[in-house]
Amino acid sequence: MSKVTKIKGLIDRIEDGIAVVYLGDDEDVTLEIPTCYLPDSAAESDLVTFKISLNSRKTKEAKEKVAAMIKRL
Repeated sequence: MSKVTKIKGLIDRIEDGIAVVYLGDDEDVTLEIPTCYLPDSAAESDLVTFKISLNSRKTKEAKEKVAAMIKRL
């Protein structure tokens, strides 16, 4: 199983369905994410945790698909 990276964030504001999240302890690094990817109750000033992992199986499938397409050219 691949390593899971956890990133903490603070929801600074929500505008037009987009949440602006400060990542880590650095207010210079932000993530703009549609609110549909956040819990329904997420609001400004809430602390959130993002978990990121690689999907090795899907990556391999995509690479194989591209290689097959290139081979057909």
